Amino acid sequence: MLLGKRRSSLSLDSNKYWQYLQLSKAHKLQSKNITPYRYYYTNSQSYYELVKSVLRHYPNFEFRYEAVQGMQDVSEGVVVSTSQNTYHAKWVFSSLAVIPPKNTLSIRQHFRGWYIRTQEPSFDDQSIRLMDFRTSQQDGASFFYMLPLSPYQALVEYTVISKKQYEESVYEQKLEHYIKQVLGIAHYELLHQKKGLIPMTNYRFPRRSGKHIMRIGTAGGMTKACTVFTYKNMLEDARQIVRQLEKNGQPYYKTRPSTRFRFYDNLLLYILKNHPMAARHIFEKMFSKNKGALILRFLDEKTTLWEEASLFISLPWPPYLNALWSYYMPDMLKLNFSWTWTKPGYYANKQSTEAQ
Repeated sequence: MLLGKRRSSLSLDSNKYWQYLQLSKAHKLQSKNITPYRYYYTNSQSYYELVKSVLRHYPNFEFRYEAVQGMQDVSEGVVVSTSQNTYHAKWVFSSLAVIPPKNTLSIRQHFRGWYIRTQEPSFDDQSIRLMDFRTSQQDGASFFYMLPLSPYQALVEYTVISKKQYEESVYEQKLEHYIKQVLGIAHYELLHQKKGLIPMTNYRFPRRSGKHIMRIGTAGGMTKACTVFTYKNMLEDARQIVRQLEKNGQPYYKTRPSTRFRFYDNLLLYILKNHPMAARHIFEKMFSKNKGALILRFLDEKTTLWEEASLFISLPWPPYLNALWSYYMPDMLKLNFSWTWTKPGYYANKQSTEAQ
């Protein structure tokens, strides 16, 4: 998925985009026009095949599938040991997973998705269902995401933000219930499935894993903490790396991470980890009280301080004030002082009757 005013030069299905986003509010759906932005869809497998088909025309590219056993910096580059061979390279770009330290603010977003097809027109293919919270929030912030590829076909995902994953049967039960009871689709064909686990953390991933080893992707800090948006950041990172290699013969470049947006991410991460039942109310308020384009600019870290202030005024204050006090105030100020910005049952009271 890609949010933007124009598509990437490598995007597939150039006409496959949406101008409207939907998000649940109580028992209903609210819709937002996101002009001048568009929500693009690119099938990942087709994207990989496109990239491979381009690179096959270049004799200096070769694809190998081997288990990496180790990487060692040497004076002239890197030695990579695999289950089958040993390779020497000047630079290595690694997306191998990095586990954030325990003292960071970290949580997981895990999901299961079904691509389904129906006999009758069943989907509004003009709108993305970005977050449908009409499901239980007891074990973590949970919602359904639906991408209508046509009136007859859609991707339906069940997403949870929590500390641990579920058994496979739980995801299957949730998806089946949502499709039949909420979407009202009794008969459908399951085409294929997808699943994923994405870390949500404020850990600052080091770009260097060695003098000649550069981390990329999520391992290189390209995943935004609270939205897990990665694709657009990776594209820009790749452009910067290529520019540096062409200009200076090395891939590293300087960045200026936004202190403001890191602060916002920390607050929301704290809420999602410690008070997940508040997430529904926060996102419903944000979506209902602000223009679609402003929300997307904020999520893309392109807003001004004034725009951010107007957006935060529209959000429920108690969860954020609680997070500000609990996460940022020095421990010495909290000694022997009981503090809460939320009444007992605040989060639960903000939830309406849900589909279980």
